Amino acid sequence: MILTIVALPQQAYGDTATARKLFEEVAPRFQTIPGLRTKYFVRGAQSGGVYIWADRAAAESYFTPAWAARMEQSYGAAPDVTYLDVPCVVDNDGGTIAFPD
Repeated sequence: MILTIVALPQQAYGDTATARKLFEEVAPRFQTIPGLRTKYFVRGAQSGGVYIWADRAAAESYFTPAWAARMEQSYGAAPDVTYLDVPCVVDNDGGTIAFPD
């Protein structure tokens, strides 16, 4: 399992109402991305997303140079993508501890 963090160097989603409207529009697109298990849209001093992938190959097939160019064109800044291995997951909602392969 791979976790990726995508960060833009500024708040790109706008105010809360604007961000909500954007998320409602684009969130369904993420339901059909191969290998993507979960995506969290995040806001704060920076904007971006946290993604949970089945494997690194799935993540790398999504985060292409063309994707980075679209992000830069849409939000005015190049995204920073960090890849992290996930060796253990504590799921308090499900009451489980897992060690993904």
